[in-house]
Amino acid sequence: MTAPSPSRAPLVALGLLLPHLRPYLPRAIGAGAALLCASLLTLALGQGVARLIDTGLGPGSGAGLDAAAGLMVAIVAGLAVATSTRYFLVSWLGERVAADIRKRVYDHVLAWHDALQELGVDVSVWRLHRKIGMSGSLFTKALARETGLE
Repeated sequence: MTAPSPSRAPLVALGLLLPHLRPYLPRAIGAGAALLCASLLTLALGQGVARLIDTGLGPGSGAGLDAAAGLMVAIVAGLAVATSTRYFLVSWLGERVAADIRKRVYDHVLAWHDALQELGVDVSVWRLHRKIGMSGSLFTKALARETGLE
């Protein structure tokens, strides 16, 4: 098996988060929709400025200026709502996914602790927690060294 290229590595890492994101799919879709809406409104902002200049700044065009300014206010208000909605949803999703991953790691540590207790190996939870993430052989060597079973 070959390692992913450096340019693809971040995408592979994001793929590992998908199972954790699946329970919150409606909010993830909402965040994507808010991002799309904010992007479209950002593009519309330029068109609003063009309309403000074209129709609002001619001689005797008070009504055109009012309409163009109203359009600009509506675009900016929509952009503010879409951006704040996206920010809220992405922040909320990040916190939930991080909490779920943290819970899975801690549940894994507690499962190791229970299994080792059944085998008669007394080791504190914080020592196990510190070693989670090591390869299997390093984990068992470090555990054997700390418990005196080496």
